[in-house]
Amino acid sequence: MIARELVTLLRFRMERAGLNQFLNGLNHARSRAQAAANDIRRSFASMRLQQRNSGAIYNRSLDRLGIRSDAQIYAEIRRAQLAYTAFRRTGMATHAELDRAWARTRERIRELRGELRSSGSSLGKWLGAA
Repeated sequence: MIARELVTLLRFRMERAGLNQFLNGLNHARSRAQAAANDIRRSFASMRLQQRNSGAIYNRSLDRLGIRSDAQIYAEIRRAQLAYTAFRRTGMATHAELDRAWARTRERIRELRGELRSSGSSLGKWLGAA
């Protein structure tokens, strides 16, 4: 009887030891996962900072070169379209005024689109001269 109880006790302790090893392994894996998550968070924070700095450098460089970004030019095209639309919707403009406004709007948009097209070729010429 005592032998049977000892075997049962030994078996229980062995199973418990295995469970403890398993739990220790889980804790270790959890610690590694948390460390990896922290590393990823730090990397993303660093990348966001670099991206903000790159954007600031990009904008300063464009300003120094006297070049407007494509986004600025597209925004100006949109403002010209909206200005004409608002003028037309007032209902107070004569037909001749609407014609002149439409012609000037088209001309301005054509100039802006030309600026978009020529900026790539002029930059290439500028880089080739350097």
